[in-house]
Amino acid sequence: MRWNYGDAQLGSCRETIQGGNHFRYWIQNGPERNSGAVFMAISYEKPIAEQHDIILNGYNLGRDWLIGNITDSEIPTMNLTDGMEFSGTTSWANYTYQTDIKLVYGILPNTSDAINHNWTVAAEGINASDGMLAVFNVQVIGEPAKSCVPTFLA
Repeated sequence: MRWNYGDAQLGSCRETIQGGNHFRYWIQNGPERNSGAVFMAISYEKPIAEQHDIILNGYNLGRDWLIGNITDSEIPTMNLTDGMEFSGTTSWANYTYQTDIKLVYGILPNTSDAINHNWTVAAEGINASDGMLAVFNVQVIGEPAKSCVPTFLA
């Protein structure tokens, strides 16, 4: 899962150079917990000229900007509450996806302790992580028409 920013040569390195929304992902896969669920760590990062650090409140904003892009919504980062829901549709390559997102509080800690980059992400009154977990449910609701090739019998 990498966005190429419309540049096949430079691709996702453009985010490193210019800064922007960044994520890493892991797929839950194993003999006891093989759900296929995708877990994402999201942040909004500064350009390489600023040491590719994370912006103030960058973990929470990165999550919310991704939600906003998917749902075409403005997400009120400083006023989120447990159970808030957002929905939207997106399309690519003739596929259409419905994404329903629910915020869950209390699974992640609301803290700056033991958080990477906590010296640049946190500020007075803003923890590096606000404790909100976004749960995405993505479904394919439209796909390209299947082509039918006629079979000729001899």
